[in-house]
Amino acid sequence: MATAAASTRWDGKRPQSPLVDTVYVAPGNAGTALEPALQNVNIGVTDIPALLDFAQREKIDLTIVGPEAPLVIGIVDAFRAAGLKIFGPTEGAAQLEGSKAFTKDFLARHNIPTAEYQNFTEVEPALAYLREKGAPDCYQGGRSGGR
Repeated sequence: MATAAASTRWDGKRPQSPLVDTVYVAPGNAGTALEPALQNVNIGVTDIPALLDFAQREKIDLTIVGPEAPLVIGIVDAFRAAGLKIFGPTEGAAQLEGSKAFTKDFLARHNIPTAEYQNFTEVEPALAYLREKGAPDCYQGGRSGGR
């Protein structure tokens, strides 16, 4: 058995390995409900205790995490601590994807080239920084998956 997150791409094919009986998708959606090889599980992606309980109860061999929300709150760490196999970065490593400020600070701290930046928690200092530096117009070309 295996489980996967709803946002992980599914190509519509049945599991190609004879070792895979069922692919569970948490929480799933209307599209995954139509796939005969998938079984939706009504558990939210950030409900780590419930996901952990489900994986243990169903004897899930491998969990693949798609969305970043459960990664940044430690699903991989929790599953590994329980002795379960899971594919994804640890909570600490997931911060690189989950927080732009964390990532920029990490890059600067390790002398990894990155564009000039500054972190702000208030609007006025951020606006002053933009006025001082001169911000170019930026336009998003096409879809970016929420990024």
